[in-house]
Amino acid sequence: MKVCRLVLLAVLALPAGAAAQRQLLFVGVPLTLKTPEPEEFELALDEVELDWSESGSGPAAPPNVVAFTAIVEQTRTTAVFKISGASTIEALALIARQLETANAPARADFVLYEPRRGRDPSTRRALSNTVALLLADPADPDRVVAEYASRDPQTLQGVPGAYVLNAGDPLSAIQLADTLSSRAGVKAAYPLLKRRQYIR
Repeated sequence: MKVCRLVLLAVLALPAGAAAQRQLLFVGVPLTLKTPEPEEFELALDEVELDWSESGSGPAAPPNVVAFTAIVEQTRTTAVFKISGASTIEALALIARQLETANAPARADFVLYEPRRGRDPSTRRALSNTVALLLADPADPDRVVAEYASRDPQTLQGVPGAYVLNAGDPLSAIQLADTLSSRAGVKAAYPLLKRRQYIR
């Protein structure tokens, strides 16, 4: 079994009436981040980040674009794309999958920002395709691996009963976490976020 070292951040849930609550600072959908206290974020519908860091390679120069996208930033292991025409999370997920296909083996991440603060590196998070699963009681690893074999389960080092599951894409990560959270014996389940590190 693989062992994973990750920082666990929390579960994302869409609030009621999300479409009506969109902020004017940018095109986004409100989300509530429970850490465990609720913390608000907005999912940007006009931005996707591709990440090559897990593949051991970097993006092409320049990375490939698809319809309704344009490159706005590129680093050694990532590329940020401006998205146009995505008015729902499902539409954003479709474009993200197209970008992944055109830039394999990159992984597409959704982008979150803290609301009412504009777009700034300090308020930015990337929502990955992975979900943290915390069981109420430490379980037999073999049973967990068998039950979630299709999710490539990895143990979280130093946290008994904690696993990281691969949901396939960020939208599925939100949905999987929501499903797992309602299961008996599950203490918590939530998508994993990452924060870009800047050297000062």
